[in-house]
Amino acid sequence: MTKKNLIYFSVVILFNIVYISSGYYGWSFQLSINTLLLIISFGILKNKAIIYKTQLLVMPLIYLILNLYNKNFHTLLIGVTPFIYFSFDVLISKLYKTKMVYNMLGAILISILSYYGSEKWLDYRLNIINSDFVGSDFPKFKYVDKLGFQSVNLNSSNDTIYVLDCWTSNCGICFKKFPDFEKIQSNYTKSKIQFYTLNLPLKRDSFDKLVSLISNSYNKENCLFALNVKDIDRLNIKAVPHYILVKNNKILFNGNVDVLPKNFTHDLCDEIDKYLE
Repeated sequence: MTKKNLIYFSVVILFNIVYISSGYYGWSFQLSINTLLLIISFGILKNKAIIYKTQLLVMPLIYLILNLYNKNFHTLLIGVTPFIYFSFDVLISKLYKTKMVYNMLGAILISILSYYGSEKWLDYRLNIINSDFVGSDFPKFKYVDKLGFQSVNLNSSNDTIYVLDCWTSNCGICFKKFPDFEKIQSNYTKSKIQFYTLNLPLKRDSFDKLVSLISNSYNKENCLFALNVKDIDRLNIKAVPHYILVKNNKILFNGNVDVLPKNFTHDLCDEIDKYLE
């Protein structure tokens, strides 16, 4: 194997490794890092024929097929983006000899898809599929706190707003957002509102493991753990972190939203404030 072919082979392997592993940090990050990696990879392979570059699309193609098969359309942008960028690469290579325009378009594409397009698409897809839940009864299911007791009744009719941060043990971004979820609680100490994390168990999870995981990332004691993995289906949660607002046994909000306020972004505080007026 020649040195050039070894570099090419390494680029393709690296791309696929990052494509898989970056999902741990969240879809927006995955979309951003893989678009950036495409720019670097296509730059390294600039003198290679298109047939070589197409091999970078093997993993995105597999991911795209799985998305379409599972109808998991809220992550569709991750599988589609490499093909969009590949089309840009072919077009720009034919129209321009200089790579300046190529790099500028790449930077613009990253900005649009990573900081705007992906978040908006994600919120839209996850919230629209759960919009029918708003106003319906909150489903009854078995859950306990860290000590193994059901210390709170989420189905009660006491005018309290319950804010639930749903998570699973394999969701890296969930753990990263726990401090944000904890931070906003200090803004509502005088309101009739309670905040809880709610674990949705996976088959491989044990109760002691889940308690240990949440204790390392979340300092408050208001943690709940669902006891049946089928409860995920009952709540129609397609991805985590996922937030649910409940009052008087009725669902006020059921979907995806940013925790802390950001510029031009709908956030969890906006949802809570609507029901405190």
